Amino acid sequence: MRNRYGKWALLAVALILILSGALLGQAREVMRKAMYICLECMGLGA
Repeated sequence: MRNRYGKWALLAVALILILSGALLGQAREVMRKAMYICLECMGLGA
């Protein structure tokens, strides 16, 4: 029984963190940084 509640608690915490990151615009920031890294690897970035 304890393991079952632990899984649900972990899922709830994960969802809260994902939603808070999305609301704060962190997904956009991560995508921007990923694009710069990708462009630098190809030699196109500054």
